[in-house]
Amino acid sequence: MWIQNNRIAKKQRLKRIRLLKPCFFLGKRSTVYYNESQKWGRFMYRVVLVDDEFLVREAVKETMDWGSRGFELKGCFQHGEDAMDYIRDNPVEVVLTDICMPYMDGLELSRLISREYPHICVVILSGYDNFEYAKQALKYRVREYILKPFSLVELGQALDGIREKLDQESRERRKLLRNREVLKSKLLMRLICGNSSAAELEAELKSYGIALRGSKCMVAVGDAQIRGEDKESAELLCFAVYNIAAEIIGRSGTGYVIQKLDHQLVFLLLGNFHERWGEKAEKLFQVISDSVKDCMGIRLTIGIGCSVNSTAQLYLSYEEAEDMLEYRYSQEAGAILYRERAEKTAVYEEWEKLQENLLNAVREGEKRKAGESLFNLCMRIQESFLKKDRAKSIIIHTLSEARSMLEVMGMEGFEAYEQVNKYISQIDGKKSLEEERSALEAMFGGLVDAVAEVKDKKGNERAVLAVDYIRSHYGESSLNLQSICSYLAMSPSRFSAMFRECIGKSFVEVLSDTRMEKARELLETTSLKTYQIAEKTGFTDPHYFSLAFKKATGKTPTEYAKEKRR
Repeated sequence: MWIQNNRIAKKQRLKRIRLLKPCFFLGKRSTVYYNESQKWGRFMYRVVLVDDEFLVREAVKETMDWGSRGFELKGCFQHGEDAMDYIRDNPVEVVLTDICMPYMDGLELSRLISREYPHICVVILSGYDNFEYAKQALKYRVREYILKPFSLVELGQALDGIREKLDQESRERRKLLRNREVLKSKLLMRLICGNSSAAELEAELKSYGIALRGSKCMVAVGDAQIRGEDKESAELLCFAVYNIAAEIIGRSGTGYVIQKLDHQLVFLLLGNFHERWGEKAEKLFQVISDSVKDCMGIRLTIGIGCSVNSTAQLYLSYEEAEDMLEYRYSQEAGAILYRERAEKTAVYEEWEKLQENLLNAVREGEKRKAGESLFNLCMRIQESFLKKDRAKSIIIHTLSEARSMLEVMGMEGFEAYEQVNKYISQIDGKKSLEEERSALEAMFGGLVDAVAEVKDKKGNERAVLAVDYIRSHYGESSLNLQSICSYLAMSPSRFSAMFRECIGKSFVEVLSDTRMEKARELLETTSLKTYQIAEKTGFTDPHYFSLAFKKATGKTPTEYAKEKRR
């Protein structure tokens, strides 16, 4: 079930990619890419059929398996005028048209399409084997010229060829655009990193339509949380995130977006910023982060650098943005991180107290309490706005304390102990505190169970030892809770709780029952006096022994002896 759900989620993410990805074969950037007939991993090219013969239209429409060849028939028209009206209002990639039709024939339709929509592929379906028609068709860049009557196989083969050509053109345009974006990104990164000045790059920047206007600049760095995807899918997801960010930044007119490796984006903001610009920048980046999450289900964490007065100081803003991104481990994914927030939010807590609460819950076998204590510890780390190294050190210290606790309990060889050691050795594997908390919850839950099991086993063993000790030493008047706790090396409170839990009675109750049992036995089988029996059963005061015996049996020792002795 998990695998199936994961595949569905992956399909939904990539479906969103195609909705946002530029439509390269349209000859310009466009957000119109996805349509409902799009198959998993394959774009369905939209087709319009134009022919004045009803039977031809119906035959082509009903007999061709459009979907299996990667096409979707969007409309059928009787002549070119209706077809052209539809094309002007709707995205189309392929037009199949007859030549001789009323109002507007196929050649005129082809001429208009080649002039207004050169990306559209036109296929002529004609009963005229005329060289002049073919020559004009070539003039209007018609891709195929199929003579009527044609078979379903012939049309299918022609469509397959068109499909391959369109796919190839799409790949080439995508490659060109990517190369352009890569070159543009490298150019801007040279400026941001301080490797080249704006004056040195002026001509190149201008060729990409980049204008460095404004009295102030700011850099931000975004990190998209993309995991568990193959390389190709990850690249598509990153590209989609970039498109969303670039569209929002473009609409705001405040700057540019650069796509880096490792799922990162760099934002360059330019303008005449005023005092409240920091708040506006934060809101802008929050819109970007929220939009990426809503559209893609991906969380984009953004670190914002300081505002600087010239492009020559951009490297300072970039360094601060990178530094702020170091806090993403301890913060919720999708957070907007900036210096003022870090300074305002920083809290210094007594970590030892929070760790102690967690370890006490483990010792006591309280799984719910342990979960709450771990949650409180992680929340305090998040609220304290800690960098990854500091947050990790607190977690490692907590785990080391847990390991020491297990050692004291003699659990070095247990699986739980090995799990703690393994976790410490792999501490760098988790990318966020949120991931860390989920893993720690599972591990500490296992620790609670392991410790409880050991305590139960050891508790039963110690309870049996305690009962044996009582039966061997009941005649000693000095036998009390403190002496048996010293024998077992346990605190009175811990021993009392363990003893009652295992035996069902308190130590005093068991000791009293044992002494009364032995007193009855002596009264039944010997001729000893009451004071002698009291002494042998640990009582220093015969009168107190008589009162205790009557309370336990309802009779005095003398009455009990007369009744039972023979």
